[in-house]
Amino acid sequence: MPKLVIGKAPATFELAVSIPTPTGEQDVVFIARHFATSAWNKMRETHIAATNVHFDELIAANRTAAETAYAEAVKPKGRAKAVEVNAEEKEAAIVALIAPLRDSDMAAAKAHVSAVFMMKVFSGWDLDAPFTEAALAEMCDTYSGALEAVFQAYNETLAGLRLGNSGK
Repeated sequence: MPKLVIGKAPATFELAVSIPTPTGEQDVVFIARHFATSAWNKMRETHIAATNVHFDELIAANRTAAETAYAEAVKPKGRAKAVEVNAEEKEAAIVALIAPLRDSDMAAAKAHVSAVFMMKVFSGWDLDAPFTEAALAEMCDTYSGALEAVFQAYNETLAGLRLGNSGK
């Protein structure tokens, strides 16, 4: 049996990930890049931060639309001047006009950010489709549990909870 050599981890390894689908789990074998636990955790933190940035951008766009709607509502129309309101009333009116985030927008943002993340973790897969950011985004959008399955499989592999390269 070969001895463990510190600082000589494999550059890549095969990682079988069971992707949940409406018809049952489907295995995808990825060619995973090896990351030290600290680097892997940093990448996950960066992924969460990137997801939050996308959600913040969606919220900001909704607020901008609400501010525009508010400005239109108080614009003089057949009267001499705009309606006077204090800052608290103005903020309350704008908040009331903010449209809730749409699930479809959040899902699209999450799929995109997840694909970018997975391109950093993997260099290929055993599917017939080309391994591209667009294909990964489509996989994450089509199978909402894909990214979580990837996280779990990679974490279990790093922790030694999975045996061999098969991921099982």
